[in-house]
Amino acid sequence: VSRQAHTRFFSPRQAFLHFGQPAGLELDCGRTLCPRLLPWSRTACNATMADAGDDSTVDVLALLNVGTAGEVVERAEKSRNAKGRKGQRARHARETLDILAAGGYEVPYEGEWVDLRSSVQKAVEASTYFAAELWHPVVLPQPTFDEPSTLEVRCCPVLAAAEKLSRREERALGVLNFASARNPGGGFTTGAEAQEESIARSSALYPCLTRHFNAFFVPSRRARSGAYTHDVIYSPRVPVIRDAAGILLNEPYEVDFATAAAPNVGSLKSQGNEHALAEEALRERIPRVLELFARHGVVDLVLGAWGCGVFGNRPSTVAALFKESLQTSFRGHFRHVVFAVLDPRMAEDFGSCFAVDVG
Repeated sequence: VSRQAHTRFFSPRQAFLHFGQPAGLELDCGRTLCPRLLPWSRTACNATMADAGDDSTVDVLALLNVGTAGEVVERAEKSRNAKGRKGQRARHARETLDILAAGGYEVPYEGEWVDLRSSVQKAVEASTYFAAELWHPVVLPQPTFDEPSTLEVRCCPVLAAAEKLSRREERALGVLNFASARNPGGGFTTGAEAQEESIARSSALYPCLTRHFNAFFVPSRRARSGAYTHDVIYSPRVPVIRDAAGILLNEPYEVDFATAAAPNVGSLKSQGNEHALAEEALRERIPRVLELFARHGVVDLVLGAWGCGVFGNRPSTVAALFKESLQTSFRGHFRHVVFAVLDPRMAEDFGSCFAVDVG
């Protein structure tokens, strides 16, 4: 196979349908790719949803078709054909899935091939589901830092903050992914724009989430309460391949993602006292997320206005709960914390809570 063939991406759906056929895999460009050169070597048909407790080789290719990427194919195609930013976001999402299926990408204008096979495989296999009912708090090691975390509130996209922090040292930093409780990656394939969608179309997080589709997402689809659960998916060293503007990076950087859903205040209104119920849930959920980051040795964090968008949580409440945990139980465990808050008014709420200027 020529190097030129490697520079074109095949869709996960094509790979899923044709993987392993002796004639080879047909690429979008019309060429074929010999099965022995496919980056993910196991057959796709046996691993649509891997067991969260199984540490054997996970079929990344199959996981790219689990969840929304395989459920809203027609809507996603329509979105990709749309004009404007939504169409561009949908096309970026499709391209990212194709890149993950191909096992890498060619750096724009430079021609260098970025091989993602090993890093994506390791990230997916290491992605761990922490069930709420099986949660066992651990005694954390002594704080690493004598002083409290330095803290910054920035009015910027999450990936802008993450990329800046990634330059500080080689170890992976931590980012809280504001999960849709029901759909891995939220609506990223159809061009939706929110924090999780920007992460899903810019990184290898999607198969890390769909590995736990049955455990994390399916129960929430059936849930009657918008409080959701304290479940968390922790995915270490996930490659991020795009910058905040959607441009493919010359060199990917790695992030530890903690994926958890905030309570949906709107869905709690029927129960009454919805803001109190949401605050109660967040008071338990925030320390669990921070504990997982501390357990894994993460020292730099990107957090944000978790659940303050369509879920309707109050920014002042969310900021105060993060402040409480960071200044008590997790004092000295993190070196630097950035709250990346895209909405200027919400950013000001966080700045006021932490008594810092918004950058």
